[in-house]
Amino acid sequence: MASRFWVFVTSILALILFGVIILQVLNETGETNSYALLAQSFLNGQFSSLSACFDEDCIEFAGKTYVIFPPLPAVLSMPFVAVFGVQFSGFILISLFLFVGTGVVWWAIIRRLGKGKSIAFLFVLAILFSSPLFYITIRGDRVWFFAQSISFFSLSLALYYVLNKGDSYRSVVFAGILIGISFLSRQMTILIAPFIFAILIEDKLPLFTINKDRLTKFILMAIPIALAIGIYFIYNYLRFGSIMDTGYQYLIPSNVDSAGVFMYQRIIDLGIFNADYFLFNIVHLLFQGLNIEFVGQYLNTIGSISPTGTALLVASPFLFFLALTPIAKKSETSENTIFSPRVIIIGVISCLIIIGIILFYHSNGTSQYNVQRYTLDWLPVAFIVLATALRKDMLPLFAALVSFGIMLNIVTMVVLSITT
Repeated sequence: MASRFWVFVTSILALILFGVIILQVLNETGETNSYALLAQSFLNGQFSSLSACFDEDCIEFAGKTYVIFPPLPAVLSMPFVAVFGVQFSGFILISLFLFVGTGVVWWAIIRRLGKGKSIAFLFVLAILFSSPLFYITIRGDRVWFFAQSISFFSLSLALYYVLNKGDSYRSVVFAGILIGISFLSRQMTILIAPFIFAILIEDKLPLFTINKDRLTKFILMAIPIALAIGIYFIYNYLRFGSIMDTGYQYLIPSNVDSAGVFMYQRIIDLGIFNADYFLFNIVHLLFQGLNIEFVGQYLNTIGSISPTGTALLVASPFLFFLALTPIAKKSETSENTIFSPRVIIIGVISCLIIIGIILFYHSNGTSQYNVQRYTLDWLPVAFIVLATALRKDMLPLFAALVSFGIMLNIVTMVVLSITT
C-alpha cells in the first residue's frame, strides 16, 4: 500500500515537471543555440561562423569566429538548419525526444538487471525528473545543454547494449560507436569507456587475462572510439592548426574592461584551469544547499536563486542508496545482476578522474539551478550501479527521496518564474 501511494505521488510530481518541458518547447525562440550556426557553417563547407555567436562561449581566431565545442551536435542539427535556417527553434523539442528515449533505455536497463516494473518505473522517474537531466532538457535551446542531452542518451544506450547483448560482437561495436558519439559531444565522457569495457568482460577469469574473446571485444570497441578521437583531432587541426588545440585557450571576453561577470573575471585573471577553483567547486558539488536569496526590509521577499547550482546529493538525494550497493564475490550474472568488485572499482576510478578534472575547471556548470550538470558526464556509471542495490522493500523510501528531488525542481521553476 505504501509503495503504491509513493508511486502515485512521484508520478503526479513528475507530470508537473513534464508540463514545464512542454511549455518550454512551445515557447522556444530561434537564434539561441550556437550549434545552429556551426551546422550552417558545415553546410557551407566551413568551420568558422558567418556571424556572431548566440552565446558568449565563442572565440575569435585569425580574424574568424568559431564555436569551440565538439562538432557532433551540429552535425545532428544540419538537416533542421538546412530546412529552417539558423532561426531553427526546435532544439528543446529534440532534447525532449532524447529525454523520453533516455527514459525508455533506462527502463530496459533496469529490467535487464532483473528488477521489477515498480522499481524500473520509479528509477526512470528519478533519472528523468530528480537528476540534472530535467534541467538540461528545458535548456536544450542553448549549446551546452543540448550537447549534454546527446551525450547522456548515447552513454545510456551504450550501457544497454553491453548489458543486453553482451555476448554479441555487434553490440560491442555499437557500444564503441555510442561512446564515440558521446565523446564528440562531451569530451570527458570518453573516460567511462574502461567501465563499459569492464562490464563487457564480466566473467570468472582474472581481470588481466588476455584471450581471443576479450581481445576481439577490445578491438571492436576501440576502433570506433579511436575513429572519433581521430575526427576530433582533424577537426582541431583544420580550425587551429594543431590536433590538440581545442580553442578553449582563446576563450576570453572580447572587451576585457566590461568583464563584470565572475566567470569572465576568472578566465581573465586565473585561466581555464586553476587550483583556486577547487574549494568553490567541491563545496558546490557536495555541500551547497538550494540557495534562494530573500530581500527587502524584512527579508521576506524572494529576490533570486543562485545560478551556481545545488549539491548533487541535495538535489538528487536518492543517490544515497549507492551506499547499499551489493558486490558479487565472483563475476556472475543471475536473475538479479550484481557487479563484481573490479567493475565497481573501475567505475569509481572513472568517475573520480572526471570529477577531479572538473574540480579545477573555471566553471562548475554555471548557469544552472538546483543541479550540478557536469555530473551527467559520469552519472550513468552511478545510476547503473545504484540500480543493483534496489529491492522492492526499499521502494517507499526510494520514492520519497525521488519525490523530494522532484519537489526541489518544482520549487526552483516557481522561483525562476517570479525572479527572471
